[in-house]
Amino acid sequence: QCTFLFFSLAVFPLLCFVFRGAIKWFAAISATDIVYIALGYTGLSLKLFFGTLFMGMGQKIKNALIEVVFGVSSVLLIIVFWRLDWINLRSVLLIYLLSAIVVIIISIFMLDIKLLLPIQFDRKHFLEMFHSIKWLIFGAFSVYLVNSGDNFVLRFFVPLDKIGVYNFAYQFFKGVLALVFILGNYFLPFISENIENSEKMREFYYKKRPKIFILAFAAIGSVFALGPYLINQIYQNSYQGWVPVFRILLAGAVFVLYFSLQCPILKALKKYRLISIMAIVQVVINIGLDVILVWRIGILGTAIATTFACLCSTVIMEIYFRRNLKAILFL
Repeated sequence: QCTFLFFSLAVFPLLCFVFRGAIKWFAAISATDIVYIALGYTGLSLKLFFGTLFMGMGQKIKNALIEVVFGVSSVLLIIVFWRLDWINLRSVLLIYLLSAIVVIIISIFMLDIKLLLPIQFDRKHFLEMFHSIKWLIFGAFSVYLVNSGDNFVLRFFVPLDKIGVYNFAYQFFKGVLALVFILGNYFLPFISENIENSEKMREFYYKKRPKIFILAFAAIGSVFALGPYLINQIYQNSYQGWVPVFRILLAGAVFVLYFSLQCPILKALKKYRLISIMAIVQVVINIGLDVILVWRIGILGTAIATTFACLCSTVIMEIYFRRNLKAILFL
């Protein structure tokens, strides 16, 4: 895990440097802003590293605590920077790094180093991990392309202020997705341990999963109804037109929720390639619909494309489950 962390921290700044010209043109930012992007990425990577470390050790509560510490630290720092009138793109990216430092300090006190010893490089284990993770990396990059692909298409058809409105809505949608994925990963250790126990898997699939889905669906419904009102109270309607975009995207979050409660089963079965292929299919559908819809209805078209792509992925995955996992899940 440390090897992959160091690799990512080395590769991302290198990519930023190589593609700095394209990044500056696309995002209309300066070279200094790109440096701050690299710092923000470093902060997010460090937070993810410690959260994954605790999850891998089966310490779910500590993993959740890492997310809470990072979130609370970020909010508090945003308030401090706002009071000092320092809020801008660079300060927000810097906050990611500062919040990660808080996470590192807290993690040092929570981490039982004895459980990690002896720390050594196992080439065989590394290659096995790389074989498993390479498809996840490819899939994660494809998921990243969903939003970046949206922005790329929007750049040609709508002004920057409208792109800002879309991304404002997308950030809250992305926050909902983060919670959805955390919910799915919470059950990964249990599923991995019992993947060959058909009785327990069916109990999870038919009893626990529907209850979890209903509760999470109700939570998303609450965000759909109350979220725009509360957010507008904070931002004072600064982003006109974001609410319809956000609500369309939330419909996509429901499909992602359904899929995320199935995804741990695929991970337990080591179907990483399938997960990545599905992510690629979603990107292709998303960008294809972007091109068709954006020039007609603007940022609403992008939201519709994203939601429809999520629906397609969920339907395809459900068909796969019913055709290929009968022995594990279906009577």
